[in-house]
Amino acid sequence: MSSSTTTAPRERRTCGWRAVPISSAPSTGSRRSPRRPLLISQNAVAKAGPSVELFLIESATHVDLYDRDPYVAPAVDKLTAFFKQHL
Repeated sequence: MSSSTTTAPRERRTCGWRAVPISSAPSTGSRRSPRRPLLISQNAVAKAGPSVELFLIESATHVDLYDRDPYVAPAVDKLTAFFKQHL
């Protein structure tokens, strides 16, 4: 084989599917604490001032808010109240 200045991404085979890495940068998402997004949000709200509110729905992930009624209903109620007050 001849060497080249550009190299193709290495392939990984898993369960018959071909997976090609999208980026050569290391993934940090799985290594970070699951509380990190919450801490970032809390920090942003603290800096934003008194007119900002962080609304938390216990035990819900961002994916739960797509279509799981026990989590969606409180979020929609909160948004409805916000829009009624500010629009």
